[in-house]
Amino acid sequence: MELDENPLSGAIRGWVFGIESFLKRAIVLASGEASQKRQRTARRIKAVSMEKVVPETAADYDLEEQDYIEFRCTAAGREIAAYLCLTWTGEPLSPISERFGLSHPDSSSNLIRRAKK
Repeated sequence: MELDENPLSGAIRGWVFGIESFLKRAIVLASGEASQKRQRTARRIKAVSMEKVVPETAADYDLEEQDYIEFRCTAAGREIAAYLCLTWTGEPLSPISERFGLSHPDSSSNLIRRAKK
């Protein structure tokens, strides 16, 4: 066994039962390659910005971006825009809240929760 190899990889080969494709997937997960793939995906997601998501979502609802930026706004698609910002930009809640004119840093979580419903 190499020094760099994950000791769990060898253990999995000895005690995990299943079809060969499942075993190969389990070994990949144990070796850490899956986390590297997630990191690459996360870097690609950050290529989408709130500056693109919000106006595009507003336009899809025949609105302007400014229609989303006020307290207790009921403009159509506002919740969806916040959800897309969280999902596709990798931005934390605080900048999303600020973008939608919300005073509390975590207020956008309410928009996102409503969008998920």
